[in-house]
Amino acid sequence: MNAHFGYAHVFRRARQTYHLQGVYALQDAGSGNLAPLVYVCKADKKEEAPKIHRRVWNQNVAPFVVVSTPQKVLLYPSFRYRPKNADSEDEPLAVVNDVNNALDRLDGISASAIEDGRIWERWERDVSPATRVDWVLLDELKDLGDWLRTEGRLDTHPAHALIGRYVYLHYLWHRRILSAEKLRKWTIAPQTVFGREATLAGLKSLFTLFGLTRPEKPRPEKPRSQIASWY
Repeated sequence: MNAHFGYAHVFRRARQTYHLQGVYALQDAGSGNLAPLVYVCKADKKEEAPKIHRRVWNQNVAPFVVVSTPQKVLLYPSFRYRPKNADSEDEPLAVVNDVNNALDRLDGISASAIEDGRIWERWERDVSPATRVDWVLLDELKDLGDWLRTEGRLDTHPAHALIGRYVYLHYLWHRRILSAEKLRKWTIAPQTVFGREATLAGLKSLFTLFGLTRPEKPRPEKPRSQIASWY
């Protein structure tokens, strides 16, 4: 997994965060470009499989992931994560209860099926660009922008600026550059920046600390709390 320089850091992170065991990939003989197709991950219990699926979808690298658990082996489409509601998980494409015969039962995802194209014949409808994480994010950002302009009564420029700043803040949060502890150290209550209790005062305090330009005109609280809770 460390052999190809273009994906070495991606595979290492996957191994550390969701127990990636191996990757089936195709490599172009001329250019050397690598195309990861199937992740193989290991879970200590079956309840971890949906979480691994979501993380692999979020990484947006390989279209399929096989998750092996002590009880069963599950195949997920990792360019799609579409739970029915907030309390459910996306359904796997296939589930094999006999772990010892998983490779035989998952013939549609075998090396021969990948190389001769049968994998696409069987699973093509489950590998759509429209359900990849970046496309889904863009759709949700568009919906949020529409809400800010209609319900939040913001003009297009400040609406886009507010969204961009929160994307930046959440990037810092997920990379642990920002944390609740750091915010408290700066005398900023975390709930005044992130979540439904976000306030203009909390947001301005953090923007000032980071040297970001503040809005020229005061804006109502509601759009900020809405966008803070969107993520």
